[in-house]
Amino acid sequence: MKVELNIPDADWARLVGVAEQQGVRIPQLILAATLELMPWKDTATSRVEHLVRAGLQDAVIAERLGMPNWRIAAIRRELGLPANPFHRGEGRHVERTAS
Repeated sequence: MKVELNIPDADWARLVGVAEQQGVRIPQLILAATLELMPWKDTATSRVEHLVRAGLQDAVIAERLGMPNWRIAAIRRELGLPANPFHRGEGRHVERTAS
């Protein structure tokens, strides 16, 4: 589906900045913001569902919610949702030091 929006340049720049900061695409950001404004129960399950549907990977969701990866995967499976594809360079960034 193609949707056209007229967004002022300043607002577009803010959207791009937030999307880059969060590591998501603009459509994912708009969906997440829209769902955030809709009334829904604030439970771990609903938060995980919301973020999975927004296209985030389990590791990213786990980091955001402060939960272990296995718990995110278990909730996602209980909801019958598939895992979002993970691409090299996305998700957690851990600095490693040589010993």
